[in-house]
Amino acid sequence: MPFAITLIWLNDGAIPLWTRSISVLIFWIKLLMLLRPFEYFGIYIAIIIGVARQVFSFLLVLGMVVVGYAHAFFILLKPNPGTSISIPPGPGDDDPNNPWKLTTAFNAMNADGNIAPQSAFLQSPDDNTNVYSHFGTALWGTYMVLTGMNF
Repeated sequence: MPFAITLIWLNDGAIPLWTRSISVLIFWIKLLMLLRPFEYFGIYIAIIIGVARQVFSFLLVLGMVVVGYAHAFFILLKPNPGTSISIPPGPGDDDPNNPWKLTTAFNAMNADGNIAPQSAFLQSPDDNTNVYSHFGTALWGTYMVLTGMNF
């Protein structure tokens, strides 16, 4: 791949930035592999490769756990079909996962300091209001929940 990227770059110069960065990364990995026969570097490179093999199986199992939880949360928390983030729901909508029901409501205050009973302003939902409405964002949200990060 780095050789092909270099040939394309030399011919017309129009290479996307991400392909150049991958090419440079592959070149550095190739340099490490060329240093393996030397005793001074080889032992450390062998240790790194051994650890990477052990960690790969763990990351594979961890990935399956995250996908499993994401699928379960996606099935449980996705909004009903036909839900729109641009059109508010009608009064008979009982879907608790509707993005309009998950947004913040702001109430107006009367001059005497009490909250007005019938006035409310709703914040408009966006694509991230319910992260479990699409499977891709459900994967991201589940990873964030399982790692303890806030989103």
